[in-house]
Amino acid sequence: AVLVDAAARCGFARRPKPADADATRLPPAAFSPLFAPATAPQRQLCLPLPDAYADALGSSVARATRVRDAIADADLPPADRGALEATVRAGFARWLVDSAKIREVVDLLQLGGDDGE
Repeated sequence: AVLVDAAARCGFARRPKPADADATRLPPAAFSPLFAPATAPQRQLCLPLPDAYADALGSSVARATRVRDAIADADLPPADRGALEATVRAGFARWLVDSAKIREVVDLLQLGGDDGE
């Protein structure tokens, strides 16, 4: 009821659910936000995340921050730092392809008008 009320305040009309419709709930641990490029000022999200999803998102951000900080604080010679960066970039590229997230990246670049140059 809270989400329905919030959706109504944001201008979304309630639609009747078709009799043959089926729905599943995404587990909080699998939730990740979609970031879209924008040129206009953004308004605050009018539908708050349920606590379990907000907590899962916070945990994910905290893990990423810890990894970034550990890499930044690592006392490595330049050659080793370059090797670490290459390994991270390769792993990220492999994850983009394996997870099909590369499609989202391409779509977002096209939405943002970035031609890749």
